[in-house]
Order: sequence, then structure tokens, then C-alpha cells
Amino acid sequence: MLCLGCGSGGADRLTKSEYLKKIEALASGPRARDANIQFTKVVVEPGLPRDDCATRMHRFEEDVDSLVSSVAALRPPAQVASLHEQFVRAARESVESVRDATVDAEAGTLHCGPPMNKRIYGLASTARAEAAIQGLADMGYVFSLNSND
Repeated sequence: MLCLGCGSGGADRLTKSEYLKKIEALASGPRARDANIQFTKVVVEPGLPRDDCATRMHRFEEDVDSLVSSVAALRPPAQVASLHEQFVRAARESVESVRDATVDAEAGTLHCGPPMNKRIYGLASTARAEAAIQGLADMGYVFSLNSND
């Protein structure tokens, strides 16, 4: 999550409530739901034809890239601006890894199913993004992705 103008006045920053509302809307919205569906398809279904695998990877990549861009555009409260920035940096790195996997799927050198799962699941960048999300919860910014419910 990008921190534009950190350290400057906070007049245009979102309040905690506004920020949580926007994050929750993104996390539970149609783009996130589609990304989850596409992810499941590309990592679970072995034997997807190359074109289907590449198409689903493109859709997944577009979904996650759009979600990260939407989060990056938010102006978080100053209290969590650095965590927001950490999340965005890590998430963008994960998107690049997904983009690279999409290129390989198109070339037919990476197949959906377990090989794709091994390639795009459990990335170090994803772990850093998840740590930032947990850091938000630790600071009282709790939403569906970091709640214990």
C-alpha cells in the first residue's frame, strides 16, 4: 500500500473507519472472489489445456494486479501508512511473480496444477504481505483477511 506524501499533512488521509471499509470492500468484492476462483483453478486442476491455463492465469494476474493497484491508491491513516506501504511493495512483487508464471504458462513451459502451485504459492513476498496485514490487525485494523473469526 503506497504511502504518498508520508509525513505531510493528513487532511486527505482516510479515517480508520473509511480505510477499513475500503479494504473490506476490495477483499470481499467481485475482483477478489474471481481471483480466488482463478487461483484455485490454476493450482488444483492438473491437465488444464495450455490455452485454458494461460487464459486463467491472465485473468488471475489481472485480478490481483487490479486489487493491488486499488489498495495502493488508498491514503491510509498516518498510523498505519508504513504497514500499508510494506503491503503494497510485497504484493507488487507477488504480482510480478504471477506475471512471470503467466508468461511461462503461455509458452507451455509451466502447467497448471501442482507445478503452478509450487511456482506461485508460498512466495516470500506473499509472506511479507501477510505479515503487513497481520500488523494492521495488531494495531486494531481488523477486517476479514486478518480477523480470527
